[in-house]
Amino acid sequence: MRYLLEALEADRERYPDLKQVYAIAGAADATRFTEEALWRAKGVEPVIFGSDGPHGYSPLYDTLREWCSYAEDPTAWRRERLRALLSIDLAKASDHWLTEIRDLLSHGDAGGLLKELSPAPACLPVFADRGLPVTSSPEAAGWIASRIADPAMVEACAGAAPHRDAWWAIDMALADPTARLTPDIRRAWRWIRRASENGPHPALPRWYDLRRRGWGDALASERRAAVVDVLRPRLRVAKPLRWPGLTEEAEASPSAANLVRVDYEPHHNRPSSHELLQSWPRDAKSEEGLLLSLIEALREALEEAREVGFIDGFDRSLWDVPAVSDHPQNRYRTGFYPIVRTIADLWARLAEAVPARAKIIASAWGHSEFALIRRLYFHALNDAGVFSGEEAALRLLELDDASFWLMHLRRETMRLLAERWADFPSLSRNRLSARLFAGMSRSLLPADDTLSEERWQSLRDHATFVRLSRILNAGGGAHS
Repeated sequence: MRYLLEALEADRERYPDLKQVYAIAGAADATRFTEEALWRAKGVEPVIFGSDGPHGYSPLYDTLREWCSYAEDPTAWRRERLRALLSIDLAKASDHWLTEIRDLLSHGDAGGLLKELSPAPACLPVFADRGLPVTSSPEAAGWIASRIADPAMVEACAGAAPHRDAWWAIDMALADPTARLTPDIRRAWRWIRRASENGPHPALPRWYDLRRRGWGDALASERRAAVVDVLRPRLRVAKPLRWPGLTEEAEASPSAANLVRVDYEPHHNRPSSHELLQSWPRDAKSEEGLLLSLIEALREALEEAREVGFIDGFDRSLWDVPAVSDHPQNRYRTGFYPIVRTIADLWARLAEAVPARAKIIASAWGHSEFALIRRLYFHALNDAGVFSGEEAALRLLELDDASFWLMHLRRETMRLLAERWADFPSLSRNRLSARLFAGMSRSLLPADDTLSEERWQSLRDHATFVRLSRILNAGGGAHS
């Protein structure tokens, strides 16, 4: 044996494909280093074990036993090892720990093991954050379905969307009549399902591809669909936000809004309104077709937003749009703003070409059930080439107190008062002045309002002051 090893070492230069030779050998602690030197002198890398202590043969035998157990039933071995690994708080686990979990779940039995072990839902976002391929593959389907009624799993899936091929199992679990699902949990799952259908946005929208190929090569309907696709606000879900350090009391029946945070976003790689319309044909018929398509897309998005609670109570679509009129500070706004901004600019182009048709379209917005679309109507009333001053003043006078004074139409009505005051008939100006000086009614405040009389008077006077000052600053004082 000694001769063979020495011959191998001598021939290593002539045969570079020779591999490193290792030897497992025992030695007493006193002779350990001598034994290692003797082996290395023969070109062998030694693995020395003592007769006892931490460097003894026991770890080797333990490893061999594990290999034997694994060889007899790999799935059973992985099951028990995963059971131990998944029993701790994975948020605090080391990278080595998670790497071992990744290796154990990289086999064909991963789905069955996850369903059988059914780890805590808190593992799901950790897998997603650490790049483990569980959430991005169908293997998690059985695990998620086994915890379909668990609010923690709903919240986890809101933050780490299940793979599209996992929804067949989730849908079957939702349809199971024996599943003990509260209405709110069912509603939350529907929101997650709807958001998953939107899917991740492609790298570049169809609009860029059509523009590159040339608009003339595309059908009119194809061009419209490409623009609508890039601007349409789409439902997105995420885990609910909670203040750090605060613990919420567990709810017996948590609401859907407490389990899933909803938001709306258009395509991330979208062009600006200016860029879109600059390349759109200057043709009234084509402009009207695109305008009607965008309004319908906006209405559908708002209808869905109402169903998922996005505009109930506090209308978050209005928050996305600080003002319908163009302003540099809103350039990077997202949510519902891009489609509203494009509709307003496109309508202005149509109003310049065909005022009568633009008037008919905008007038329909004034009767919309959605405040955001009504804001578009009051924005359009500023166009003196389409709407007369008498018409604009009449629309303001017809508003109820809540719409006239409170948030959802405030920006557009204040701008209309300031910019078209001189166009209003004197009788209309007198009626509007009387309404402004009377101020808003305290009945507009919530029933549980606890404001002092002094504070209330201050708020009412301020609401009147800001409107009158806007009118005066716009030169309306000469016509009062």
